[in-house]
Amino acid sequence: MTTFKRFRKDDAPPSISPRVRVVAGLVKGGATAGTLQLTLPEPPSANRYWRHVGRNAVLSKDAKDYRVTVIRAYYNQARSALIRFPRGDVAVALTWYRARKSGDLDNRIKQLLDALRLVAFTDDKQVVEIHAY
Repeated sequence: MTTFKRFRKDDAPPSISPRVRVVAGLVKGGATAGTLQLTLPEPPSANRYWRHVGRNAVLSKDAKDYRVTVIRAYYNQARSALIRFPRGDVAVALTWYRARKSGDLDNRIKQLLDALRLVAFTDDKQVVEIHAY
């Protein structure tokens, strides 16, 4: 099993804004080989992520804006425009600093992983472990 340092609330910077600390690593032989660490804003809720137009579900403006924000954050924090883990199994640890403890955390994890696709990894099928705190 991959081990990650568990972040406590005390580890967070004093800013109040809701955010997510993401640590992703390539899994090799039960341990992570190389990691990516990002601090991202909280994604929109699942209710605001998709819009229905006729029979089709399309990304909302909030979702598109969030994906652009993640790409910019990745570029600014990782200093790279390349996909960090183009292949291989990936483990992701999320430490969520929420503004309010309302809603389901698991509903937002999918939005976050979708936004990290083509930034941290090629396909979210690569994610074999998720640790959320």
